[in-house]
Amino acid sequence: MSTPFLLTETSSPSSECMVCRGIDHVTVVCLEEAHFGMLFDYCLLPNNSRCPMKLSRVQSSEQERAFMLQRAKELKGGPPRFGGWVYMGMMREFWKETNRGKACLSLFSPSSAWAEGRTALVEAQIYVDTKFVPIPMPLLGEINDAGSEMIIRGPSFQPLLMQLVPGLNPFKRQPRSGPRPVPSLDIYDPALETFGPPKTSRFFCLRLPLPLTSVPVLKLSSIAMTPYVMDYAARALTMPPMCSMKRNFIEVDWIWPVGLAKPREYLEAEWRVVRMPDPMGLVAVRPRPGQPGCQVRRAGEGKEVRWEKLIKLGSDAENPIVVV
Repeated sequence: MSTPFLLTETSSPSSECMVCRGIDHVTVVCLEEAHFGMLFDYCLLPNNSRCPMKLSRVQSSEQERAFMLQRAKELKGGPPRFGGWVYMGMMREFWKETNRGKACLSLFSPSSAWAEGRTALVEAQIYVDTKFVPIPMPLLGEINDAGSEMIIRGPSFQPLLMQLVPGLNPFKRQPRSGPRPVPSLDIYDPALETFGPPKTSRFFCLRLPLPLTSVPVLKLSSIAMTPYVMDYAARALTMPPMCSMKRNFIEVDWIWPVGLAKPREYLEAEWRVVRMPDPMGLVAVRPRPGQPGCQVRRAGEGKEVRWEKLIKLGSDAENPIVVV
C-alpha cells in the first residue's frame, strides 16, 4: 500500500502514553473502507484499556486518502477485502528516505529471507519502567538457512521498539531542556539467571537457538529492579492474552517457544472505528474477553505459518491490503 508519509513525519510527533509516561504510542493505519488510510495511536502496554486508541496528530488529507483507496481497489487480483490494521513502521515505503532503515528494508527485499519465509517475529518482554510490568514486544528477526538460530538485531532494525522508547527514536523531537540520553539495553540470560552487560542501543545482536525454550527478556540499563524476571523468561506467570492488534498488525509469521509452563494466549477480535462524544471524537475499539466478538485462542509452539502461505499463493507482498 502506498503512503504519502515518510517515517519522520509519523514518528517525530509520537504521542506520549498518559499511563506509562516513559513510552510513546505507535502509529497504525486503518484499512476499513470507510476510514481507509487514517492513522491512529496504539498503546503497547499489556493492559491498554486505559489508553483510548485515538486519531494521530498527523493525518493525510481527504484527497490523499481517496487516492489511496482508489489505488487499493485497482490492485491486481480483484477487489480487496477491506479491514484490519497495519503498523506504519513496517511499511517498505517508509524506509526509502533514510540509510538508517536500509538494514530493516533488506528483510523485506524479494531476494531476502522474507521471501523465503525466514523473517519472523518473536515476543520479548521488555522492562522500561520500574512501576510497570514488562511490555510484551514483537521483535523482528531472521532465521538462518539451517533453521537452527534466529538473529534479532537492535533498535535500528526494530521500528516498533524504536517508536516505543523516545530515547531510541531518532526522529522524535528533542525537548527544550536538551537532547534525550540514548538508552542501552541489557539482555537476560536464563541459564545464568542474570542480565548480561549493557549493549549499545543501536547495534546489539540477540542470537536465539531454535526451537525457542524461553521467552527473550530485555530491560533498559537504567532499570534496577526486574521483579519475576525468571518467571517471565519461563512463562510461569499467567499473562493477559496478546491483543489481536499486536498479533496481526505486522504481516510476518511468529516463532513461539516450546515446552514452557503456561501456553501463550491471544485475542481474536476485530478493532473498528466509532465516533464517541466530544472531545473523544473518532476512536478505535475492540470487544473485551467475555464480550461478543472476542475469543481467547491458544498459540501453538514453534513457527506459526500464516503470512508465508499468502506469499506462496502469490499475494502482493508489497501491497498487503487483504487481511484475513
